[in-house]
Amino acid sequence: MIDLAPYVEPVAPSFQPIVDAFERFPAYVVGRRGDVLQWNEATEAVYRCHLIPPLYRNIYLFVFAQPDVRKLIVNWEDQARRRVRELKEALANEPQDVVLMSLRRRLDAASPDFRALWRAKPAFIPGSTILLHPRVGRLEFELQHLHLENSPGYSVRLYVPVGGSGTPARIERLLRMHRRDVRSRKGRELRVAVRKAKDEIDRDYSREIPLEQLAALAGMNKYVFLRVFASETGYPPHSYQLLVRIFHARRLLSRGQGAAEVALAVGFADQSHLIRHFRRLEGMTPAQFVRCYPG
Repeated sequence: MIDLAPYVEPVAPSFQPIVDAFERFPAYVVGRRGDVLQWNEATEAVYRCHLIPPLYRNIYLFVFAQPDVRKLIVNWEDQARRRVRELKEALANEPQDVVLMSLRRRLDAASPDFRALWRAKPAFIPGSTILLHPRVGRLEFELQHLHLENSPGYSVRLYVPVGGSGTPARIERLLRMHRRDVRSRKGRELRVAVRKAKDEIDRDYSREIPLEQLAALAGMNKYVFLRVFASETGYPPHSYQLLVRIFHARRLLSRGQGAAEVALAVGFADQSHLIRHFRRLEGMTPAQFVRCYPG
């Protein structure tokens, strides 16, 4: 895999006022390789972009390589199919783009879902986005694209609330909570601390990290850390660790590794421990998953 850092797409300063003008609902700029380059306050409130490492702020990686996003998006498969179609179109337009080719290989290695959808026949995909947000509940949007005439391949994505869904009121409530957090110096410090702990879980998923160690890394006592981490990410620390470990278990199982080997590789005590949590989070056993997602 190539290092993507030198290939991050340039951001024109004139883009930010475009997304900021769409004040009440999410809007963000997407580059020609899928990078999320700029976003407005509502996007930050909904997706917690500050918790996503910069090189993962990409619409393809966001859907296929962030396990918490999979649980946030109610119609995840529709979103995933749309991303696959967009990546195929981008590669058809620029077949020699080394970043797009590397991105495809990275997704292929990381996600059995991506591999299955890449092989699937094209199908009609509704243009809606449905989220189950941990702070305010269900949010329903129609997704609109605005293509930027002076920047080929760049687009602005606008989330227009579905009438009668209650989404405008819920977004307004979420924005109030978000602004209260941002205005508070302590709130900003807590956000940084949670990001540090979340990065540690994402990086060191092959073992169960004790709550006390995560709290110490964040610089707070474990009871405060439990509350703040859950508020920021939507999951208690233990639940988030399980989510990440099962995400990597899916990747390894789909590549042909046995359940006992995978259990140890992702930090479970044994195969039965893996099977129990895998069934609870995925709705199937590892053996059933392998039959559905052969390598």
